[in-house]
Amino acid sequence: MLENFKGKNGINNFAKNPQNINRKGRPKKGVNAVNAELTKKGYEPARKSDIEAIYMQLVNLPQDMLEKLVKDKKQPMIVRIVIRNMLHSTKGFEILEKILDRGIGKPTTNIEAKTDTMHHIVDAEELQKLHNLFLGNGDNDAHENS
Repeated sequence: MLENFKGKNGINNFAKNPQNINRKGRPKKGVNAVNAELTKKGYEPARKSDIEAIYMQLVNLPQDMLEKLVKDKKQPMIVRIVIRNMLHSTKGFEILEKILDRGIGKPTTNIEAKTDTMHHIVDAEELQKLHNLFLGNGDNDAHENS
């Protein structure tokens, strides 16, 4: 089988060096490995409060400051992407609305519900029957006859 693998120069390098064959394929780099590597380099995951805070700060900045930040390649991508969309003439309001929804929350909606309720009045006799039924004394007729 190793004879079938020929390199560009026609030489079978696998046959010469079988230890170089990676039989399981390229090792997969999972999310945990990426997270560990980034943490080692000093990058920490953003918390929900961090995202809310940056959104609210960006909403309060003047346009010239936003334009400077969007050009600064050292800024986190979330900041640059949000600003780029804020400055976009057709998406600006939609982005601001989404930012405010994330930072402040969506406005509350009041819902009015009407229900028809009917109260059933239980007389003493029916109440005694229910009481006996729940206590396990199913002999309702004995009480009625006494």
